[in-house]
Amino acid sequence: MAIIDNLLVQIWIDSLVAMVILGVIISVWAAWRTISRQRSQLLAVNTELDLRITDLSTEINLRQQAQRELAEQAAALARADEMQRSRQRIVSAQESLRKEIAQQLHGSVQNRLIFLVLRLKQLEATAEPKGVALELTDLREKFEELLEQEIRSIVHQLYPYILRRGFVPALQSMGDQIESVILIEMDLDQELVRKERADRSLIPEQAKLAAYRIAEEALTNVVKHANASKVSVRLETPFGGWFRLTVQDDGQAFAVEESLEGMGIVGMRDYAEAIGGECVILGAPGKGTQVTATLPLVILEKEFPETALLSE
Repeated sequence: MAIIDNLLVQIWIDSLVAMVILGVIISVWAAWRTISRQRSQLLAVNTELDLRITDLSTEINLRQQAQRELAEQAAALARADEMQRSRQRIVSAQESLRKEIAQQLHGSVQNRLIFLVLRLKQLEATAEPKGVALELTDLREKFEELLEQEIRSIVHQLYPYILRRGFVPALQSMGDQIESVILIEMDLDQELVRKERADRSLIPEQAKLAAYRIAEEALTNVVKHANASKVSVRLETPFGGWFRLTVQDDGQAFAVEESLEGMGIVGMRDYAEAIGGECVILGAPGKGTQVTATLPLVILEKEFPETALLSE
């Protein structure tokens, strides 16, 4: 009986130990499951953090690249602005010098020549012998011709005072002057003609001067170099706030880039770009040369410091 009791007690103790061991195993397994689940969650969080850090790093790099590009664009704009201002200063200085020389020719030089002509006329009346009088007459006539043609022509080329009447009359006058040399067709926007006739300030002074110089250079090139039989001049307003001047000939085209210095192409571009416009020169064999200047009808004061070129 005692043996049975001892055996039962042993079985009970073994069962209790087994239950304890099983409980420990279950607890350990549950803990492991929890730890494993938490580890997976931590790994997922860590992966998410890595992705977000990568995205953030990419975004930072993109923003830095964008900032560098903006800085480069700002620097390029600053350089372009400085280049435009340099063109403005050069064009302004050229026109100021031309105007000063023209004023001196038109003023003091012309007045002195007039005085010489009058003096020669007085000497003619009293000159003896007759041969001396004839020489004085011949000399006076040459001075008068110099006054009437050469001086006025030089003054006009140096500074186009005709622009005070408006750009359209100045352009028409230019066309009349070369009509004896080459057939010229004028196609002028009648609305622009009417508006400028009513308001001479419609086209800013700087734009008038730039357009005049470009037309002058383009027509001179046609007469001197193009070997053309006809040239057309078109003036239009393609869109609000701008006007366009086009000079097209039917002569032999030239290589634009090879003719930059000799044919005044740089000067035409400088005049246009100095006031915020553009001048495009195109040439094609058998189709002649086309000069197209697109210029603003509104010029901000800060864009062109010399605003009184034609008003003085």
